[in-house]
Parts: sequence; C-alpha cells; structure tokens
Amino acid sequence: MRFIIVILILLSAGCSTIGEPFSLAVPPKEDKALVYLFRDNISQGGASRSHFKIDGDPIMSIWNSGYTWVHLTEGIHTFESSAINDTFTIPLVLEKGKTYYLGVNQDRYSYFVANVFKQYEEKEALEILKGCNYVVIPNKANKPIKQD
Repeated sequence: MRFIIVILILLSAGCSTIGEPFSLAVPPKEDKALVYLFRDNISQGGASRSHFKIDGDPIMSIWNSGYTWVHLTEGIHTFESSAINDTFTIPLVLEKGKTYYLGVNQDRYSYFVANVFKQYEEKEALEILKGCNYVVIPNKANKPIKQD
C-alpha cells in the first residue's frame, strides 16, 4: 500500500514545475519590454508540457504552474504555445518599458474543457503567477542563459 502511495505522489509531482516561487522579474532596460510566459495549473492535458516559441524560435517547455520572463526589443513579435494537438499564436506589438503577460490556461464549458493561450491583464496574471514556480530559459546546450 505504501508503494502505491509513493508512486502516486511521484506521478503527480512530475506534472508540476519545480523551481523558485514567483517573484517579480528584473525590470527591463529602457529600450526593452518585459514579457512573462506562464502556464496555470491545468487539469486536462496536465501531464504534458506547453512548448513556447518567440518569433519562431523554440524558447522552452513549461509544466503546470510554471513561468519565466524575457526582455524583448519593442516592435512586432509572434508568441506561440503548443501542447499535444493544440497550437496557439499571438502576434503582439511590444512597447519599450511595458510589461506583458501571456499564459496557457483552460476555459471550461458545460461539456468540455479547452486550452487557451492568451494575453492577460496584470491583476489576473499576478494572481495566477503567485502559484507558479520560476523556470530558467535554457540555451541549446541546456544551460541557463542570461535574461538581462
């Protein structure tokens, strides 16, 4: 019986992000915007990761309750999130000095649940982010990169 309980704990932990609890990111330099990317604790599809791309470049994958941030130059950027059979794209014009919140969550309907990737208002995003853990963006050698 103990063995089954240990296995269940390990399986449920494997679907969550391990990292430091949420804290505000380093403010961007004057010529950059700050973008938070996060995934709430979703139920359906929670055992798979959300894969994020910025301008077509793979950035990272995040499990449930994970987040990261990046400083980007102002202008048009394309953000993509994909998991299992869902791919979502958000084109966004970033302005220097501003903060943006993009997250994966689920909308619940009477008969089904649908994954969504959308831009959040600050207040709602910060409520979600309070329950998230930080994930370092890896480079191609899978080592942390500086997020200036």
